[in-house]
Amino acid sequence: MVHAILDYLDALNRGESLSVPSSLNVYQMISSVDYPRASSGELQAMVHPQLQFKDYEPLHDGEPMFIKFTGESILYRGKDTVYPGFINEALMRRRITKNSYDIYLQATTWFGNPVA
Repeated sequence: MVHAILDYLDALNRGESLSVPSSLNVYQMISSVDYPRASSGELQAMVHPQLQFKDYEPLHDGEPMFIKFTGESILYRGKDTVYPGFINEALMRRRITKNSYDIYLQATTWFGNPVA
């Protein structure tokens, strides 16, 4: 969205017209999903290859989310279709107690249905 706005402003500043889409999908974040871990914190699975690079594509009940290092798939179980985004991305999170940043891996962020 930011890129679309910047492209529009750049074209406007150059005196060019730029078509503006008649609609735009907007998603609401509903949760963040971490990798499956053992009680020790050790990773037990990775993002399933069928989900990788599928940001903002619908994920339905029974479709694979993770694959354990043993080869067993972990399926999404939910009554609602979700739209995962930021799949397998390294994100920065500011520590509240210190002026530093932690880099942590997030499996994915769930987004709900697009708002009309």
